[in-house]
Amino acid sequence: MSKTTPVRIIGLCLYAIAAYGMADTGAGLTLLSEQEAAALRLDANTKIINAAVRGAGPRINIESPLLRQDAEGLAIAETNPEAMLVALFTDKDKVDMGRLEVEFRNGNRVVSLTNRLRPYLTENKLDARHLRIPPGRFEMVFRIEDKKGQLAEKNYVWIVKN
Repeated sequence: MSKTTPVRIIGLCLYAIAAYGMADTGAGLTLLSEQEAAALRLDANTKIINAAVRGAGPRINIESPLLRQDAEGLAIAETNPEAMLVALFTDKDKVDMGRLEVEFRNGNRVVSLTNRLRPYLTENKLDARHLRIPPGRFEMVFRIEDKKGQLAEKNYVWIVKN
């Protein structure tokens, strides 16, 4: 056994421990606390301005949950309290995942979800499963830039049912 073998073994063990810590163990991620949800929950009369897609940056495609559109063209996602969020960011220029921002908002109240979701980011995809979200109606906003600094923003309404 060479002198570098123990170092390699220790390195592999540390890598395995880190990878296990990042793995989806099924326990889930609390995306919003009850207190945050109470502050951000939209009532039935709250109107959301449909941003659709603003900007010339990367395309934002929500693959899960499935979306439908209301009469005003606003994208609506309905889900259970244990949700899955899969978003793909595509364009001819590479996206800059370091410039991704994800937030829930209600007027001036905003909770950034970006750091909570960062472990679930890959080169051009957000793949987070077993998300725990308290019931309610919420506005979710995605913002992302490409490597040239072109921004895209898209908002959705998330309805989380019991």
